Amino acid sequence: QDLDKVCPRPPALNTGRSAFAPPAAALGDVVVRLEVFAKYFVAAYGWPMYMYMHCCRWRCCGPLMCCCRPRLYQGFSEDTGAMRHSKHTRALMLTAEIKDPNDLLLVSFKNPVFEPSYFIALDHKEKAIVVAIRGTNSLADVLTDLVAEPVDFELPSLGTIQAHKGMLMAAQRILAEICNVLQRAAEERQDY
Repeated sequence: QDLDKVCPRPPALNTGRSAFAPPAAALGDVVVRLEVFAKYFVAAYGWPMYMYMHCCRWRCCGPLMCCCRPRLYQGFSEDTGAMRHSKHTRALMLTAEIKDPNDLLLVSFKNPVFEPSYFIALDHKEKAIVVAIRGTNSLADVLTDLVAEPVDFELPSLGTIQAHKGMLMAAQRILAEICNVLQRAAEERQDY
């Protein structure tokens, strides 16, 4: 895919009403690929999702502590400033089955309004550069969701479509941050 078509400065938002229905063949391809890449969007939720998915539920564990927790911290320092970020990063690596930290090209767990957490990773098996964006998980995300006005948006390959204004604003903000990383990764791995 030509990143120059994807990464230029996003157009201004235009309010309007139009319908968009993707071709059925394209939806079939998406569903098939969903199974392969599901681990990445689950991993974008960080350590709370990891703990939910992996807490052992034994009697030795209480609601705030689990005997599984040490695995999450393994290999990271006890520095409290770095610990919060490290446990998210470690959890996403475990959930997405990322063995090499160098396969994480960009990780952001900051979460203001219109900017959910996200990361970019390399999937060598699928020869893919993966952008995973977390869904609603915080009050800031709910505020983004509430900006629900439909707006027209121009996509180079599809023409004008309608988008959820809050999610479009979040996507444009994230795209502005990740564009250089995506371009560099695409240049270095032209077969991905």
